[in-house]
Amino acid sequence: MDTQNLIFQLKNVDLKIEGTFILNDINLDVQKNERVFILGNNGSGKSSLIEVFLDNIKASGQILRRMPAKRHIGLLFDQVPFSPLYKVKEVVHLYGLLFHLEQNAYQPILERLNLPAIMHKKIGKLSTGERKRLGLFAALFHHPQLLVLDEPLSGIDPNSVQQINELIFAHPRTVIIASHYWESAVKYADKIVFLHQGTILGGGARSPTEWLSEDFIPFNEKVVIQADSGLSLDELRRLAPLTFGYENQYVLFGFNASLLDFLSTAKITYSRAQKSLHDIYYYLMTKHELEGITL
Repeated sequence: MDTQNLIFQLKNVDLKIEGTFILNDINLDVQKNERVFILGNNGSGKSSLIEVFLDNIKASGQILRRMPAKRHIGLLFDQVPFSPLYKVKEVVHLYGLLFHLEQNAYQPILERLNLPAIMHKKIGKLSTGERKRLGLFAALFHHPQLLVLDEPLSGIDPNSVQQINELIFAHPRTVIIASHYWESAVKYADKIVFLHQGTILGGGARSPTEWLSEDFIPFNEKVVIQADSGLSLDELRRLAPLTFGYENQYVLFGFNASLLDFLSTAKITYSRAQKSLHDIYYYLMTKHELEGITL
């Protein structure tokens, strides 16, 4: 481990609120210029972990923080706190004054976020996506060294996701993102943390390549069947050595031609796809149901 470039280090960190563990035994390092994605379902503890990183919530355990000065940090939380009475242009102007920047210094970011078209709109009249784009401006316009983003793409038009990712990852800097956009993690993450019920799954953070290797699911291709197909999970597990369900579907790994023949004969609709990070996450969540399967 490169201790000289550590930005954050969490060792055996717990967060307990009213007797309930929100985070449990978190161990995680973040190095300078690393891109770290925190992935998990709603309620998994992603936002709480972000707050612990920033010292907004006090947690137990060992926590090392070597953050840059405040003016070199960019933040975006899921709820963007702007007064509904201000216009977009007023918020932009205020941020420029705060950092002593002329508008020409951040005009390219304004344009990439499509903000010039809404500069005269009041914050209270903005759509969810427009508010999020303004929040992204506030996080990005000063080219921060550390960028901490909580659900930066929620509410964003899917056609704009790639453009915003390019803004976020345009320069070398430390980026910590809590997100639902798993595809972005595959493309941009140096390492990914899977969080479930406040616990890091799979033993720690790994790169996308490591998660998608054969260390967890030793098959690359899956068959996907909808949960309302009429077949039970137990039946499907007799047909493929690694089968589990999530999001109203069953995924089958390690299948062969006889499975496909059976599905065709039974007129069961199915699709074939490559293994994904979603599969790894839900496999780790349901691993206790898969006892007896050799990996």
